Amino acid sequence: MNMAASDFKRHVCLPEPLPHPDGETYDPEFDYDRLSGQILRVFDVMKDSRWRTVNEIHWETNDPHPSISTRLRDFRKKKYGSHIVERRTRGDRSDGLYEYRLLLRCPVAFTLVQEEM
Repeated sequence: MNMAASDFKRHVCLPEPLPHPDGETYDPEFDYDRLSGQILRVFDVMKDSRWRTVNEIHWETNDPHPSISTRLRDFRKKKYGSHIVERRTRGDRSDGLYEYRLLLRCPVAFTLVQEEM
């Protein structure tokens, strides 16, 4: 199977199929495809571990800002891989602008295969 490194990272670092999100108002019939698409889009943008604001992620995914924030929190959950999401201020702290970076916690096999690609 010839898989690009980018697709391989998604395949190894996220569970398949994606678990159902949490929430009292979540209805799988109406919400699963939309929310799964969001988590995959945000993952694809953030998997390079570069710092981005929610707005910068929005520019690349076109997903709503609150949904992006929620997806970033989801990556910390065990069912989505227990990844590390770091946060720091950008610019003057009093401006309240934060940026985020995703540090993937993938199986060791991923690291070994990645080095060979």
